Amino acid sequence: MEAFQGAGVQVGITELTVRLNPHLANGKSYPYSDILTPTQVVSQMAINTHANRYRDLIKIYKDFDKAYPGSLTGISIWGLFDRPDMEIEKTKPIDVPVAEGGRHYDYDVYGTHSGLFVGDFNKNYDDFKIKQAFTNVITELKK
Repeated sequence: MEAFQGAGVQVGITELTVRLNPHLANGKSYPYSDILTPTQVVSQMAINTHANRYRDLIKIYKDFDKAYPGSLTGISIWGLFDRPDMEIEKTKPIDVPVAEGGRHYDYDVYGTHSGLFVGDFNKNYDDFKIKQAFTNVITELKK
């Protein structure tokens, strides 16, 4: 960011996502995601780490903005909701197009638990919950 600022270019953080899904949370990189079972879940420790990474990133961006006023134009967060409905994607092949039954791009990029909120806000308001990651972002922004 400092290199862009030094060149006179403003910085905008767009589509920020801290990824959290079982194969990433358990130390497996993309090529090894097929070895996990469909029942494997994300641990509470991984969820806490996810929340803390969001907090730490917001702090870095705030510190940059304080050091270089006017250089940071904004931060947008992508993938606000968890997508546990995508767990089934784990069992699909990665080398086949989605239209032919292959794995959906969103599963490997964003995973099932990368959001700031839990629940499907469009279907059932009762299931809607705020995650610690969202609380950490808001708390850091208010400092």
